Amino acid sequence: MSKETKNLIYYYLHREWYSQIVQYCDNLSKNGGNKDPSTLYWKAVAIGLSGKPKGPNEALKLLEVLRGRKDLIYPIAIAMKYFTEIILTSSIIGPSSGVDRETLDMLKSEISAAEDITKEGGLILAARFCLYTKDFTLALEISNKLYSSKTSSMNSVFELEGMCIEHWCILNQIQEDTSGK
Repeated sequence: MSKETKNLIYYYLHREWYSQIVQYCDNLSKNGGNKDPSTLYWKAVAIGLSGKPKGPNEALKLLEVLRGRKDLIYPIAIAMKYFTEIILTSSIIGPSSGVDRETLDMLKSEISAAEDITKEGGLILAARFCLYTKDFTLALEISNKLYSSKTSSMNSVFELEGMCIEHWCILNQIQEDTSGK
C-alpha cells in the first residue's frame, strides 16, 4: 500500500469515516486494479465498524478471503475475533449469523499461534486495528513487539510506526481519563 493510501485510510479510521474507506478502497480496486491485501483488510474492517447490522458478518466474509495470506494471519485473526464477539453479543445480529463459540475459540488459538511468527507488517496492521477499536492495552503490547524485534534496525520504519501507535494509544487513554469515560 502506498504511503498516501495508508495515511488517508488511517486518517479516515481515526475520524471514524468508515463509508469513505469503503468507497476509497473500491475506487482503488476499480481504477488501478490494486491487489494489495491490506487495502481489502481495511475495507473489511471499515465495513465491520460501520455500525450497520450486517456489517460484522460482511467483514468476516471479506476477511475470510484473505485468510490464506501468511503475512496477515495475525491481524486477520484479531479482526475476525473482534467481529465474532460483536455478533455473539448482539441481540440484533443473533446466533443465526453462522458464528458460534467454537469459532471464537478457534480464532483465539489462531491468534496465539500466529502472534510469534508474524512479521513487522502484520504487527503494524494488528496494532492499528486494536488502536482503532480502542483496545489500547493490546495495541501497546503489539507495538512494543516492534521495538523488541531483532530483525529491525534501530529507528526502522516499523519501529517508528510502533512509536506512533504507542503515542496515539497514550493520547487516547489520556482523553478517556479526562472526559470521565
